[in-house]
Amino acid sequence: MKKLVVFLGALSLVSSAYAKEIMPVAEVAAAPMLKVDSIGQYIEVDNDSGSSDGNIGHMMFAQQVGLSYGDDWTFGLMARKGWDTDTSDGFGDTSSRIDLDAWRNYDNYSLGFRWRQETNSKDADSDRYYLRGKYHYGDFSGWADLAYQADEESADNFYLEAIPVKYSYGQFGIGYYLEGRDTVGSTSVGEEESWSKHQVRLYAPVYSNDKLALNLEYRYQFYEDKDIDGEDWDNENNAHIVVLSVDYAVSENLSLNSYYEYDFNKYDETDDDYYGEFLIGWNYQF
Repeated sequence: MKKLVVFLGALSLVSSAYAKEIMPVAEVAAAPMLKVDSIGQYIEVDNDSGSSDGNIGHMMFAQQVGLSYGDDWTFGLMARKGWDTDTSDGFGDTSSRIDLDAWRNYDNYSLGFRWRQETNSKDADSDRYYLRGKYHYGDFSGWADLAYQADEESADNFYLEAIPVKYSYGQFGIGYYLEGRDTVGSTSVGEEESWSKHQVRLYAPVYSNDKLALNLEYRYQFYEDKDIDGEDWDNENNAHIVVLSVDYAVSENLSLNSYYEYDFNKYDETDDDYYGEFLIGWNYQF
């Protein structure tokens, strides 16, 4: 990753030098060039009720780079390594993910593309291709990611994740969230699976000053629909999810960020279930 940052920085310098060589001085200032805007890292730890006997769950370490080209184009690179973790046995199965993002930005909306490659030592590898969009008009905003996933040893599928509409009043907000996946056609490889979940999300500030911002998000999952190999698993699980996030400005350029998510669910066909997610990271803005 360090080599990648050096390469991107060198590319920016070369493009700048090239522009100065072939353009008049008056035009150089206006000439767009690829530049590195930010770098960062984070550690994420996930744990659910299926983790037992010392099993923490899954730990991930990621590095991120943000770039831009002029005022209209932004790009992103995220490379992440993951491990199943256990307090007794240490690190187990591994996974890795690479995201490459590109956005074309307009006045009130942006259109983008993402390529994601995922590998896992216990599951098949996959590639996912996203068409992305986001918008903001006054107090209203939203975003959507529509993807096609090609799996190495199972059925391909379509994936959708979106907040079609969110209304904000100052730092308070309310939005509608949906997520789902559907197998492409029938297959003899793996399971035919389709599912969707629907949530109402509420946003509220907790505390803020010149350096620190503490925010709370509450998600009420009022419906989840699941169909696996023709068997319907419809249930209104009334899941409740709380996310507490913290942002701290160390300096004008360096910031620290963290969040903790806790899901406590009540399924119709099972006992109470839970899921916990913790992330801490840093970001440096050039």
